[in-house]
Amino acid sequence: LKKISVLPQIALFTLLANALLNYFLIPVYGILGAALATLLSEGVLFAFMYYFSNKFYVMLLNKS
Repeated sequence: LKKISVLPQIALFTLLANALLNYFLIPVYGILGAALATLLSEGVLFAFMYYFSNKFYVMLLNKS
């Protein structure tokens, strides 16, 4: 249960990051600001998911 309880927290953080970035970027850059905000927030989502996936599910790869 501890492993999946972090997922809603990551989703909430990504939501807040996207909303905050949209608030600042859309008035300046318009639709490109919205696209940039989404790109950045999805990058944050990817980084957190990658980190916690490797923390909870260690995958050993054969480097031969």
